[in-house]
Amino acid sequence: LNYISLNGCDSILSVSIKKTSLPDIQIDKQEVFCFGDQTGSIKLIVKGKDGPYKYNWNTGQTSTELNQLASGNYMVSVYDNKNCLIEKAILISSPNQLQFVIDKKDAICIDPAKGSITIKAVSGGVPPYKYLIDGKLVSFTSFKESASIGNHDVVLVDSVYCVSPNRHYA
Repeated sequence: LNYISLNGCDSILSVSIKKTSLPDIQIDKQEVFCFGDQTGSIKLIVKGKDGPYKYNWNTGQTSTELNQLASGNYMVSVYDNKNCLIEKAILISSPNQLQFVIDKKDAICIDPAKGSITIKAVSGGVPPYKYLIDGKLVSFTSFKESASIGNHDVVLVDSVYCVSPNRHYA
């Protein structure tokens, strides 16, 4: 840069402009365990030379950690002490809702213990599965369970102990 003063003297000025380095942002997240729960979490680990940092989440929070999260998209804006901005989007997911289909065979009056409950289709959750029939835990390797006349409460449980909605059958 050349500069000429009012009295006619010129000077050469040297100016150095440096680029600010952006911080390194590591994301530690926990997905939701069961469909519909709020067990997810996000923790930011921010390293750089232009701290302290400020955090603004799309939830309105301003800390490095979010807890008790439902599944969904979360956005954070991180500002350094020079007001430079970095934005990160984080997806917290969950398993699909645990569902199953039952086929029942009614007991007959000749032999009231000859009814059966058969689990035909299972979806969602995290395999392997187990189920409870009237509070009795049964491994999912047995797809058919004998049942007597009456109402039966059938519940499916996945490997992380998520529970399906109860089903009642006569």
